[in-house]
Amino acid sequence: YSITLVFAMLQTLYERKIHCSVHYSFNSSEKEAELVDYAVESGQDGIILFPCDKDIYTPSLLNAIEKNFPIVLLDHDLPGLGLNCVTTDNKEAIRLAIRHLVKLGHQKICLFSRVPMPTASITERINGYLFEMKAQNKLIDPSLILTDNSEKALVRELENVISRRLATAIICLSLADYNILLQMMKQYGCRCPEDFSVIHFDNNNKYTVDQPTTHIVQDSKSMAENTARILERIFSGTNIYEKILIAPLFVEGFSTSIPRNE
Repeated sequence: YSITLVFAMLQTLYERKIHCSVHYSFNSSEKEAELVDYAVESGQDGIILFPCDKDIYTPSLLNAIEKNFPIVLLDHDLPGLGLNCVTTDNKEAIRLAIRHLVKLGHQKICLFSRVPMPTASITERINGYLFEMKAQNKLIDPSLILTDNSEKALVRELENVISRRLATAIICLSLADYNILLQMMKQYGCRCPEDFSVIHFDNNNKYTVDQPTTHIVQDSKSMAENTARILERIFSGTNIYEKILIAPLFVEGFSTSIPRNE
């Protein structure tokens, strides 16, 4: 997903005659701080920041904000900083997934995320799950919300759900979560969608376009276009706070069907 987003970002910026150099923090807040300092001190005009998963507000970032250095957040917000942000409408994404599963007849829907420190986007997806399950008048079972910060505990909880067939459907909040789930299902001799219907975020390149899994696509092109537009506005001297929510795309594939193990 991040690679697709970077490519879309570069193409959009080049079309608008904005030169952009790409630097990776490797999900390290320390490296992110170094890169923010570099951008500010080396005479760059602005930063498009894909924050690391820890959502740590480093002194470097706070210093850049204090200097009114142009920064646009991409993918997820850092609440309280008042920075322009372009992100997927994560609550709507989860709603689309749950509505699809409920329409198929699923009652017990598990949410799975192994992110060590939930980001703002993951928190929005969890909140979206709670909101839509309530809206659909479905029982919210805490044992089916697998977002524990302890990886060992999370694995035990997922094993419990799969081995005891406690759910009929599972929503994975990332593609990495989906791959972890597939390995565990294989370990217990389970198949998708025969034993569990599964929906995950982002494209899965293991399958062809003719045989996609059911998944949520984040619209990288639209995110890039809105980010570039905000940058141009800032460069022109107008800095009005915007948080842009980009509508997700829902792709129905082979990994979901009517429940078969209730």
